[in-house]
Amino acid sequence: MSLLSGLTKNSIIASVLFVLAKLMFIPIVICIFSEDNSDAYIMISIYSLLIISSILLCLFDSKKVNRYDPTKDGIYNGEFKVIIKDGKIIKIL
Repeated sequence: MSLLSGLTKNSIIASVLFVLAKLMFIPIVICIFSEDNSDAYIMISIYSLLIISSILLCLFDSKKVNRYDPTKDGIYNGEFKVIIKDGKIIKIL
């Protein structure tokens, strides 16, 4: 389960809801082409509910994104500063 180890519960639930909604797409198309409108309306409603709920769960996910902080990698430690441009060290101050 290393695939799901870095995800929060909200992200996992949102992923499952999104996949379930996408699996409903083919039966919806079949219902539309067979002119079974009552079932098609119900399935389209469920489809849109699953997609919207997965989007909302992703938006309300409380996990903070880790951002790169150059001060933690020794680029600036209070004594010297390293200026890097295009992957090459330009100056050491």
